[in-house]
Amino acid sequence: MTNRDPGQLEQFADLPDPRNPRGVRHKLVDVVCISILGVICGASSYSQIQQYGVAQERWLRTSLELPFGIPSEDTFERVFTILNPKAWQTRFLAWTQTLVLPAF
Repeated sequence: MTNRDPGQLEQFADLPDPRNPRGVRHKLVDVVCISILGVICGASSYSQIQQYGVAQERWLRTSLELPFGIPSEDTFERVFTILNPKAWQTRFLAWTQTLVLPAF
């Protein structure tokens, strides 16, 4: 997580990154965050997620580092193709639970 991160995605901090470290340019948490936000905003393909990222880059940089800018649609696809589905699901569900108000 970055110093700018408000902690909203801390559940993804330990998500195992299956990519070969050699050649990795984009932080996994950046890819995950842009993907989640893009889908929430209506993106239904990797291309649309990437387009969302480009359109919102200035705002995204307030919470994400994005050292190499917005990942390409191919990067989004590669990452989600090789992520461990169970690890992703566990962290995604944990994250959604932080969004739910406690019952009174």
